[in-house]
Amino acid sequence: GCIGAIDGIKIRIQEPSRVSVPNPSTYFNCKGDFALCIQAMCNSRFICTFLSAISPGSTHVSVAFAMSSLSELLEKDSGGIPDCFWIAADDAYVSGKRLVTPWPGGNLSRSKDDFNYWKLSARSFSEQAFGLLFARCGILWRPLRVNIGKIARIVVVCVKLHNYIIETSQILPLDSALDFLVPEPSGIDDIGHLDPAEREIHLQDEHDTDERQHKRRRDKEPCIVRSMNTELIENLGI
Repeated sequence: GCIGAIDGIKIRIQEPSRVSVPNPSTYFNCKGDFALCIQAMCNSRFICTFLSAISPGSTHVSVAFAMSSLSELLEKDSGGIPDCFWIAADDAYVSGKRLVTPWPGGNLSRSKDDFNYWKLSARSFSEQAFGLLFARCGILWRPLRVNIGKIARIVVVCVKLHNYIIETSQILPLDSALDFLVPEPSGIDDIGHLDPAEREIHLQDEHDTDERQHKRRRDKEPCIVRSMNTELIENLGI
């Protein structure tokens, strides 16, 4: 039931001016440069199916994801993604109804450790997709020196070109033949719907105010899908 893998990446930018943003320091990240925090989801063909480019570089990936429309969609009880489908994420995210993260901790049982190993194969597609994207788009090799309002448009164009190259290529990954087995659920935001001209770059000062996102314990978060898949793997002897 895994329909994609979500991950975050920092796109380096030049220091924003105080004319374009109230507080440029929110874009300064722990690596010592200014950046925009991108959230992207891809499928097993490395095609990006969701993109969020609204968070400054200092935003933690879990908070950046919580600010996205995909996070809201995953939490819906009706009208969103059916319960049988889920999205893979790493331990930087907070598990939920349809967002599955690894079991936390070091001294795990055999079944939980097996699940984490198995789930890693689903999550690795996002990291590989980012590698392909950066290899193709030389404009991302150095900080983007454009107005902060244009950065989201540049990233969206790069991702659309990345998708186009994959979709028009005659050589596809072997597991793409399995795509027809699990239909894509409706309701997921496609990057074609994200018009940067109509969406401002949301500042962390204005949106990172929900203290619950900072105090949540990953090891205490219930995740029914994770528990069910762990039991399934154990029963199958994988």
